[in-house]
Amino acid sequence: MEVLKNFYLGWSLHDRLLLTKKLSKGDYPPMVIPGYGKGNKGNVFDVQYTVSYLIPMWKVKQKMSLPRWFKFIGIPGCWSAGDFFGEM
Repeated sequence: MEVLKNFYLGWSLHDRLLLTKKLSKGDYPPMVIPGYGKGNKGNVFDVQYTVSYLIPMWKVKQKMSLPRWFKFIGIPGCWSAGDFFGEM
């Protein structure tokens, strides 16, 4: 979301679920699992935020207008399928 000119903020939520904790006989449980976190938990909740600045390198002369059927549904980067193929 652009909050100031060329200055953007964003966030995301993740719920990570460990599918199996099965260990072979004599194995130690992992202390850390890359991309997951502590290995002794079955469920990990994660919140991420981003702060970014777009460096203006050139100036756009004309703003692009989208066709009427190309309607934005409110989630950044997402468009509804109904906009392309009619209401489903």
